[in-house]
Amino acid sequence: MTEAHAVPAAPSPATPAPAARPRASALIPLLCAVVALECALALAGTACEERVREAARYGTLPAWLTAGAPPERAADTAFETAAYALTCLARILQTALVFVWVRRTRLDPPAGLRLGGSARAAGVALGFLGLVALGAAGLELAFRLLFDSGFVLPVLLGGGPDPAYGAWPHFTVALAAQGVCGPVAEEAICRGLVYAPLRDRLGIPRAVVLSAMVFAAIHRNFDPIPFTMIATGGVLFAAAYQAGRGLAAPILFHAAYNGLVVALRHPGWWA
Repeated sequence: MTEAHAVPAAPSPATPAPAARPRASALIPLLCAVVALECALALAGTACEERVREAARYGTLPAWLTAGAPPERAADTAFETAAYALTCLARILQTALVFVWVRRTRLDPPAGLRLGGSARAAGVALGFLGLVALGAAGLELAFRLLFDSGFVLPVLLGGGPDPAYGAWPHFTVALAAQGVCGPVAEEAICRGLVYAPLRDRLGIPRAVVLSAMVFAAIHRNFDPIPFTMIATGGVLFAAAYQAGRGLAAPILFHAAYNGLVVALRHPGWWA
């Protein structure tokens, strides 16, 4: 009787170790750098306004900077153009900080920074834009029926048409700041780095509220109505993030809404 010999099992292929996840404490230096850039933007804006007002008093503002704007709005137009340019720079640097942090830490980036599917994101963004349009139209109709005056649309449009937007430098830089640089950086920070970790620790409702407050605070407009409107936008962007399963949906929604607001503030639409 022959003795049976056990056949040695084939070696299993080595399974790669799961990518390391960053701890919450690893995000603190990045968030501190983002806040520092925001503070620097506020200080630079104050210094820029003083320079522009001084140049306007002495009549040394470049003519191309205010071309298309009424003379009485020349100083405001020049300052707002410079402020939008500073905002573009700050948002680009903040986005670069997030990208460099992900690369240099060699850690798996937080799930909140993943984009998600493009087709789903486009559908979610269009759906939320339609929701905002229907809601705004309903509220505007209610205000006109109850109080015989419009209220919602002027607020959503940032105050309505503005002659300063007729100056091409102002319009172009505003569109770049609000329609491109701002949505990318703000969604990466407020939804990717703030909302997603808070959601995992505190649950969706509290994470939505806290991230919306952060979103409103970085816009540095603490008047009750604008602050509430911006915070409401933060809630909608968080909902788009959840529905789109990634950053692409709120970025598209945010960019489309802001771009539409900038376009509609151009006085050419209302001539």
